[in-house]
Amino acid sequence: MAVIRGALPDDAAAVAEYLDARLGDGRATPDLFHRLFAYRWMADKPNIGYLVEHDGRFRGFVGGIYSQREIRGRRHSFCNIHSFAVDEAFRHMSLSMLKTLLERPECTYTCFSASPPVVQILTFFRFQTVDATNSVFQAAAGLARL
Repeated sequence: MAVIRGALPDDAAAVAEYLDARLGDGRATPDLFHRLFAYRWMADKPNIGYLVEHDGRFRGFVGGIYSQREIRGRRHSFCNIHSFAVDEAFRHMSLSMLKTLLERPECTYTCFSASPPVVQILTFFRFQTVDATNSVFQAAAGLARL
């Protein structure tokens, strides 16, 4: 029986292998995917995402990169969704897996590099698309004030 469960840091190596097999394009390696889970800015992260597990094998995964930021004197929790892959035979569990990830009401959720199929799924969950193509960043911002 397939179950959805939180992916723990101990699952990271096996999840990286799974993602490399599903999303790898020949240029990426499992190590590249593994680095998505090894961030150090939040020691008490709730998980590294959620997965579908069936007969001891991973059949789907959606990643979450968590952070906390202070904005106007208040702490805010964020979760960036990444690396969404589900084996075809288990795609019926995709929405449930993502819904489980989104069950933290205190989080603001983002997804910066969604593929077209993931955009459709996130639209179902009422995510907003923000046009960021016109953003300009100045490398020396703030130097004039020094």
